[in-house]
Amino acid sequence: MKHLIRVRHLLVGVTAALAVSACVKDNTSPAGGTAPAKSLSFIGYSNPATQQTTCGNCHVLKQQTWAQTGHSHAWKDLQASGSAGPSCYKCHTTNGLTNIAQDSAGFFAATQSGQAYFTDVQCESCHGPGAAHHGDTQVAVAKLRIERVQLVRA
Repeated sequence: MKHLIRVRHLLVGVTAALAVSACVKDNTSPAGGTAPAKSLSFIGYSNPATQQTTCGNCHVLKQQTWAQTGHSHAWKDLQASGSAGPSCYKCHTTNGLTNIAQDSAGFFAATQSGQAYFTDVQCESCHGPGAAHHGDTQVAVAKLRIERVQLVRA
């Protein structure tokens, strides 16, 4: 019986350690850009070079699922299309002009070197700004709300 209790405590400890280690704050910038201020409403990538979203630091399975979608390479695909232009940035970046937050935060508020943190269609594109939730996980983020969008090609 004591052996089972020890094993259970060990499993609980290992599970807790894994959960804590999965949730990190990463302010590094291996891509050479300047990390955006975390006080902004949008938080974007924690590492643009690896496409690790700040949300995905804690929501690991969501990050893995997202990485397999077209949203994770929306910016690269746009650039490769040969017809990329400023009118495309609203849909191919994480910004405040999406269907939840109606302002110019995220990609449009970042410096040129900070814009890399907001490329692609990340979590906040649909769930809205994540800075308040990132600072206090008791603050809920918006439930997924999808609006039909007519893609307009230039």
